[in-house]
Amino acid sequence: MKTLDPLKLLALAALSALPLLSQAQKQKKVEVTFEDVKAKCDSVPLPRDQRVRIAVARFNVTTTNNPPELGDNMATMLESALNEMQCFRVLESKSNLGDMTQETEGSDNGLMNVGSVARSGKMLGAQLVVTGEITEYNEGSSGVRIGLVKVAAGTIHMGFILKVLDPQTRDILWSKSVNVEGKAQSGVGLGLGMFNAVSSVKNNPALANALEKGVIQSCMLLADNWEKIELPESADPNANWTVFSIANMDYGAMGGFEAIVKSSSKVKNTERAFNQGIGTLTVQHEGSTQDLLDAIYGKLEAKYTVADLREGSIALKRK
Repeated sequence: MKTLDPLKLLALAALSALPLLSQAQKQKKVEVTFEDVKAKCDSVPLPRDQRVRIAVARFNVTTTNNPPELGDNMATMLESALNEMQCFRVLESKSNLGDMTQETEGSDNGLMNVGSVARSGKMLGAQLVVTGEITEYNEGSSGVRIGLVKVAAGTIHMGFILKVLDPQTRDILWSKSVNVEGKAQSGVGLGLGMFNAVSSVKNNPALANALEKGVIQSCMLLADNWEKIELPESADPNANWTVFSIANMDYGAMGGFEAIVKSSSKVKNTERAFNQGIGTLTVQHEGSTQDLLDAIYGKLEAKYTVADLREGSIALKRK
């Protein structure tokens, strides 16, 4: 019987182990960092005024065994993360507008220099709303199985539905299910300064890790799918809205007035209404409200008087 050379045996053993090694390498999960996600937008950064304006609403929580601040924490952290990405123009949530309105109203008490006070009527509205619903929250204490999810000791499993909404029509433009598992020993590396905001997060490393992973996955999904979402015309970052209100109007004259407005190359869309002698024309257009009025004023001045002009609204009176 022929005996195989020991060196050949070692070589054969090494070759037979290669498929197993290759399979193990394929199964090894590569952790995506927030810097990796940011790079998706930073490679071709858009100027701020050319980005779609978004606001992050509070996440609704449908589970019962979670910390009470979970939905607010998730929204605040996602808002902060999206603001660091150059894909989006992130606006402050409406729930926090009180601090800013105090500044715009500061001249009313006579204590502030009127010329230095922030002017009212300049705040922007969100063209899209990012929000979600947290539908799963399980804390592991002894490696037990909760439903179909096995939660190991010192871990938190969290599942939520991420959504992009059109605030004008309430349409759900895009949604995605996200599932993450946070571990106490994983540490926190997002670096957004949000994990110490509430004691339930600060004192629970597994929860902080789960929120971190949820935020990173949400940012990655939005960055990857943003150009695939069929955005409404109202979400055009280069377009503004102006509402014409015309007194002493009749329905028959509304068509002629709309034709004058639509003759401007700045106008993209119009929508008219009429009620008790007041005509209303809502216009989507490029540039400012004053730019729009200047472009069509030569055709208007013979029949209409300008009673009031503000960004976003023009009051006219038919002669």
